[in-house]
Amino acid sequence: MKGKITFLNVVFFLMFLMSVTGIAYGHEREKMIAQFDRFDFAINSGQGHSKKTNEANVLSWAESYLLEAYLVMYEATGNKKYIEKFVSQAEDVYNTTDKQRGIKDYTGRMRSGWGTTKGSKGKVSVVTILGTGMIAHPLVKFAALVKERKELADYRGVAGKYIGLAEEAVAEFNDQWWMDRVSGQGYYRMRGDEPNKAVRNAAIAFNGTMGIGRVLILLYQVTGKNEYLVKSKALALTLRNNLSLGKNNSYVWGYRPGKGRLEDISHGAIDVEFVTEAAKNDIVFSRNDLERFANTLLNTYQGKNNRFSVFVDGSDDRKGSDFSNAAARWLDLCTVNCNVYRVVYKYNSAKLQNSQREHPGVMLGLAKMIKYHGLCPVT
Repeated sequence: MKGKITFLNVVFFLMFLMSVTGIAYGHEREKMIAQFDRFDFAINSGQGHSKKTNEANVLSWAESYLLEAYLVMYEATGNKKYIEKFVSQAEDVYNTTDKQRGIKDYTGRMRSGWGTTKGSKGKVSVVTILGTGMIAHPLVKFAALVKERKELADYRGVAGKYIGLAEEAVAEFNDQWWMDRVSGQGYYRMRGDEPNKAVRNAAIAFNGTMGIGRVLILLYQVTGKNEYLVKSKALALTLRNNLSLGKNNSYVWGYRPGKGRLEDISHGAIDVEFVTEAAKNDIVFSRNDLERFANTLLNTYQGKNNRFSVFVDGSDDRKGSDFSNAAARWLDLCTVNCNVYRVVYKYNSAKLQNSQREHPGVMLGLAKMIKYHGLCPVT
């Protein structure tokens, strides 16, 4: 009968709608991949910053993000060109430690790490725990990926080399480790002799300890050494015990253990990466914690202005800082709450629409958008 809606009509309509939607999502994903590749080429014709040293923190605060972005792009696309780009640039980074270059730090020692002279008195080299964590993280993440993926078996030798360097680099800070045997909490402390206003035995900021904490978890995965698991748990307990409940069942925490300024969403992205890695390995944190961290990011989103607040409690500062482009680095949390993806997608779609060049940290966020694109449909 003409005009009659039948069951088959509905089925065919839904199939058509799904196919059109699938094409739209596929097209959007391809656009984002092309955008990532454009941004990549814009940085020294696709060579990144790997030819530089870390004296001005370029490796720790730029190249490290780019290296991780390549790995996420491989996870998202399966395209080995991103692995090849990673290895090409990681080899340069591997050969740029202070020990490899014959550079002595402020104590007169040559260390297995990437020293910086930025902010140090007399412009002497300081190998920081934060810089080490940032640079070593993608190296060990690559090793974990090689161990997990059979198709990357040809890279096992390279991965083993990176694991060795990461272990040496992490060991440089063993004298700064502190742990309470009763509570199980632990963290890294300043030596006090660093030429950058360090306070002896003061707890290093969370982004530094959680940054190297990510490395410790991955080192445990690839080596099975219990010392890395012990320290990972201790760091996780310290962060866990410094969390407060905020609005909408969220978490709020400080820049370092104890009282003081709040954590911001840029440095906080490093903390969250540690938490998601810890939860994945059943270390202290659970899915319930991830849901609360997801609520934290959602609380910072200002829909009317399409931006994110500076601090994790949803507040801003008086200087007009804007760390909104760091929000995409929280995207691993969209595995427990797709609204995280949706607010980041809305922000990035507007922010990156006509952009031709972006910082590697933004590229890492874009890579995560591509990775999770099919998981969280955007309406």
